[in-house]
Amino acid sequence: MPAGAHAGMDDGDYTLHVTFNDDVMGENIKFLTMRVIALGDTRLVPAIGRAMECMRRMQQPGPQAGWGLQHPSRPQDSRPAGAPAGARSYEPRSLATHTTQTNIRQLFNYFQLT
Repeated sequence: MPAGAHAGMDDGDYTLHVTFNDDVMGENIKFLTMRVIALGDTRLVPAIGRAMECMRRMQQPGPQAGWGLQHPSRPQDSRPAGAPAGARSYEPRSLATHTTQTNIRQLFNYFQLT
């Protein structure tokens, strides 16, 4: 990335983060699942299972349990992997109620599938 490209990003380059923003994670899992169902490509089943487990593991503990828009996939600057991360300047480190609601719904869908 060009010098200064990360200005305003709390946690630097967010392209390696686990991203729930805009339901990226859920839509990718849905795409892979549809491929298994439509084309019978069972090689994708382990990857789908890992993605579902990743979503579950990124849930932050109570008392304010939930998910952020992004979570680092590995430890970063003394912050643990999986902690809520900032990305663009208007996306601070925080939990997001709309993302939490979407992810809870997705987990119920995954339970029904498995």
